[in-house]
Amino acid sequence: MQFTPVCRTAADVGSDLASYCDTWLNAHQDIAAGVGLTATLQWRDEECDPLLFEVQFQAEMLFYVDDAFTEPVASDTLYQVGEDRIYVEVDTAFPSDTYDVFDTQLLNVWVCTFDPLNGPTLPIEAGELSGGCFSTNIDGYNGAENYEEDNMYAYHIFDAVNTVSVPELIDFQLVGHPTALDADKDKLRFSFVVPEQVARDTLYIHAQIEVSLTGARRRRQLLSGMAVANQMSHFLGNIGVSNNPQPRLPAPQQPQQPWSNVPSGDNGVYLLSLRSPWIMAIAGLLAVILTFNVGFWCYMRCCDDTRRGRVAYKKVKVQDSEFDESEANVMNVVSE
Repeated sequence: MQFTPVCRTAADVGSDLASYCDTWLNAHQDIAAGVGLTATLQWRDEECDPLLFEVQFQAEMLFYVDDAFTEPVASDTLYQVGEDRIYVEVDTAFPSDTYDVFDTQLLNVWVCTFDPLNGPTLPIEAGELSGGCFSTNIDGYNGAENYEEDNMYAYHIFDAVNTVSVPELIDFQLVGHPTALDADKDKLRFSFVVPEQVARDTLYIHAQIEVSLTGARRRRQLLSGMAVANQMSHFLGNIGVSNNPQPRLPAPQQPQQPWSNVPSGDNGVYLLSLRSPWIMAIAGLLAVILTFNVGFWCYMRCCDDTRRGRVAYKKVKVQDSEFDESEANVMNVVSE
């Protein structure tokens, strides 16, 4: 807003005040060009319904394994700092029969850590923001500079209006709504890499969201100029992180083609096939010879002596004058 200040007349405020005002304007000639006032307008209420101040919308912060946002992470999942990317979805909702969420916008995201024995309180925005990553018991709390780059425990990783100071550390990516359908306007998705400086094993994600609302029974008429109202609220979720690098499994290899003895081309190499007729003939001959030898060996070892030939001996009469048959000893000769 811009305006040029003037003094009221003496008849309205009296001569003393009128004279004082004239003196002040003469001493500040630079405001003759006008005075400008700026303000950030965040609240809009065209419904004028007291229920907006009584009912708070709810939200659920979910974590997924990849950018498909279809498979939730297991409850014991630990994200490696400086490496793993966290995929986050915030699903907002108003109590039934009150208001419908017509649109959502992500305004800010902070990440922080706490002492396990002194955790955070729920974030609230009543006058001065408190709770969540604005709690005074946050790790490394240093007052007004709690979210500056030098603070290694608290990071302001996303700002819808201004550029944050640590985008290169967390590689923040705003996905937005899952689809352009009205049914998905109550969901917001984003992802980021866990900062390397995080020293705790639990990381808290603090998101500020602006929600546009319309009457539950009049949502279809919104595009025809129906009044809307908006609210802003803060939500807090947490996920496990790890500072110990885990060994990476080797990437799966492509299956190798089975080896074939069939040559793919004429490269001067001859392969011997066991199905060759010559090989089969030689193998058959060797089998016959082996069978014959085994049979002959069995015959020699097992057959009765009566079936085998004997050595014949003839009685020889020796003509010797000095030999007397009566003096001869009987000797049995057995041939083996």
